[in-house]
Amino acid sequence: MTAVRLGRMFTLARVAIAASLFLGSALGQATDVPAFETVVLSGRVVTQEGAAVANASVVLNSLAGRPEKSFMRTDKDGQFAFDVAMDRAYELHFESPGAAPRDLRVKVDESAQSLKDIVLDVHGSPSPVRPFGLPEQVAGLVKEEWADGLRYSLVARGEVFEQNLRVTQFGLREGNDAVLVQGAGSYFDGPSARPMLLFVNTDGLWWKAFGESNPPLYYHLDTLAHASNGWPDLEVWRHLEYATVRLVYEYGQGYERTHCDELQSVDHGKPIFKPCHEMTDEILNGMGQAPSGGHAWTLAEAPLTSEQRDLIYRTVAKPVHDDFEDKDEEIMTQTYVGTVQLSVARSTQLLVSGPQGFCGATGNCPRWVFATVQGRMRLVLESEAGSMFFIQKATHLGFHDVAVYWNSSAATGIFTVYRWNGVKYEQFWCIFNEGEFMSQGPCQGDQ
Repeated sequence: MTAVRLGRMFTLARVAIAASLFLGSALGQATDVPAFETVVLSGRVVTQEGAAVANASVVLNSLAGRPEKSFMRTDKDGQFAFDVAMDRAYELHFESPGAAPRDLRVKVDESAQSLKDIVLDVHGSPSPVRPFGLPEQVAGLVKEEWADGLRYSLVARGEVFEQNLRVTQFGLREGNDAVLVQGAGSYFDGPSARPMLLFVNTDGLWWKAFGESNPPLYYHLDTLAHASNGWPDLEVWRHLEYATVRLVYEYGQGYERTHCDELQSVDHGKPIFKPCHEMTDEILNGMGQAPSGGHAWTLAEAPLTSEQRDLIYRTVAKPVHDDFEDKDEEIMTQTYVGTVQLSVARSTQLLVSGPQGFCGATGNCPRWVFATVQGRMRLVLESEAGSMFFIQKATHLGFHDVAVYWNSSAATGIFTVYRWNGVKYEQFWCIFNEGEFMSQGPCQGDQ
């Protein structure tokens, strides 16, 4: 399965630790316990007149631990942000075409730190954006891996590829440099997690060591002290709706998942784990991924034909009409439309969620899937409420099974699995999460 979020985003308030979002904050040393304590180091690059400097290159160098560099470009507003380790010194290097480069050292304490405006002495005119911190071969591989997401986030939204990546270079092992790529524009990137691709250089050639074309969203990736077949094990953190899990990957023919642990609690900064429930392991084994819906279009701005927009509006308005009577604007601006690929043929379907004002306190929102059937767009799946949408690797009659998770509390809920019958999706199976226990069987009424 794969997690997708539309509309109201889940907050991690109930998670007792803040897992690192960025490898650059966690690779000071290889340990068996990851560096959870991270904060955000941010700022804005401007000209002498205070105008934003877009596409400026920003390099973050850690002045402690083993050498590593993290790269990103400023966005259209000149802003940048890195997730960094607490109580550590860093050096920032800023460059922009036609401007004198600037270096800045900063000591990060125990809270988020904003550097506010970083002024560059700009005299020349901007030049085209070029790949930054990303080897040319790797840039091509990333575009191939995330082609569909990039097509929507970059073309439809007019975003710049190089602005939407966080890149970290480090030595994976002696003789093998590595590049971790995170995010790929708002189409993929979530507020608290992002997809990751790890590339390794062997004898001058780059190859993908970790990550998927349809990537799950991760919070943290780190190397561990233990090695398998001469390659350091990888530790990856993911958040499911009902649990935070730590996955360990060991190297055989490639990196493969060998361990799964669920986070129970944190004792004096040290995480306490228990082995993953067999159902959790089964869910993880089935996960593919579609883009994060947190940055989907509103119904008003989505690139749809008038006929498609009208169909979605009428579908959404019908069950929520009593609550949104005479509130067309709210429906148009609080209903979110994302894209998914559910068919084996890789055609695109629409995933709709909302309106936000109709979502429950635990993040459950109405969900609909629309697909082109016999030349016309039709409603093919309707779920009364769900907090997350999953895509399974299993297929039936040319379409992937999907599941909607209904979040009843912080630790309980129901996965309702839907299967394609040739015309539309219908309920097939349910997985019941009862906190300490999980079971599966036929669904009980409408889920």
